[in-house]
Amino acid sequence: MINLLDLNQRTTMLDYKHRWIELTPRRDTHDGTWRCQFMIIGFKHTSWSYHQGYANGTFASRDAAKSAALEKAKRLVDTLEQTAQDPRPESGLVLEPTRAEFEDCLLRLDVVMALTRLP
Repeated sequence: MINLLDLNQRTTMLDYKHRWIELTPRRDTHDGTWRCQFMIIGFKHTSWSYHQGYANGTFASRDAAKSAALEKAKRLVDTLEQTAQDPRPESGLVLEPTRAEFEDCLLRLDVVMALTRLP
């Protein structure tokens, strides 16, 4: 579920899977195109974390830039959720990953790196 709150028409905060996504669109004064930065803020019992990035490319409208940034942020949240849901071995028990698990981990790392890379 996504709840939307527009703050002064500049920053939009959304609640997605118990994380806040902040969207901050900006217009380029030279060519009039739009870019949108996102920040994902997650709160835990004793700490908080954040991830930030931009939608890839520039856009003709503010809404298009915000939409692209939101989709990229949601993909990152989904990747973080999947990583958090992976079963952990019990304390003191060390398991060697299978080749498939190792390749899956590398693929997820590539996805996270690609999603968080600044343009």
